[in-house]
Amino acid sequence: EVYLNGGFPSACDIHKEALLTCSVLNKIFQTPLKLYQLDLNKEFPKGEYDLALCLNFFHHLRDKVTILKNLSKIKEVVFEINKEDRGKIEEYFVITKEEKSPKDNRIILLTVPK
Repeated sequence: EVYLNGGFPSACDIHKEALLTCSVLNKIFQTPLKLYQLDLNKEFPKGEYDLALCLNFFHHLRDKVTILKNLSKIKEVVFEINKEDRGKIEEYFVITKEEKSPKDNRIILLTVPK
């Protein structure tokens, strides 16, 4: 959808397997998705972004503060997080919408930076 609307999608993940799945989807949908294998605990992707999908990764981060500061430079961020992490998100973001995740004890938050 991002590409079809004139955007330039990219994805990053520490796990090569996740990126391989993305590359298959890239092939199916014939999109120029750029893939980055990196550890967000150590580095953050370069560039400007309008939207970030942060699904099921927040609890894996060691330095949550640095990651949240980096993510707060993005116009909108969607988080899927454990419910108990909501307060950490609210330190840097305004929650504009909240939904229950299909996964137990998780919520999905649409946010904008403070």
